[in-house]
Amino acid sequence: MSTSDYSADLLNAALQVVTGPRRQEYGDPEHDLECSGQLMSAWLNRRFGVTIAITGADVSQLMILHKAARLAHTPGHHDSWLDQAGYAACGWRCTAVRADQSASSPMTTGTGTVLLTPP
Repeated sequence: MSTSDYSADLLNAALQVVTGPRRQEYGDPEHDLECSGQLMSAWLNRRFGVTIAITGADVSQLMILHKAARLAHTPGHHDSWLDQAGYAACGWRCTAVRADQSASSPMTTGTGTVLLTPP
């Protein structure tokens, strides 16, 4: 295998993870991650008295950071790289679904994809 195959292999594996059995087991990622965000928001409010709306995309970014912290300790751990790719895909899905459901404050990427700006 040439080194150029490693990236494709990781991304294909992440695609299988986020579209395969886990989706059937946990449901669509935007629902699962939005629920996690709501629970995190409630916990932060209860614990620190702050009101922060954490979205599913935010949860994805936080999980990517969690995996980055693990990779700082074990940079060769394949599963952490795989999980980061999967969380990136799920975070994008949350953002795209939210943009599809809302017409307020849209912005576009260089490719014309509509994104929703944070509140």
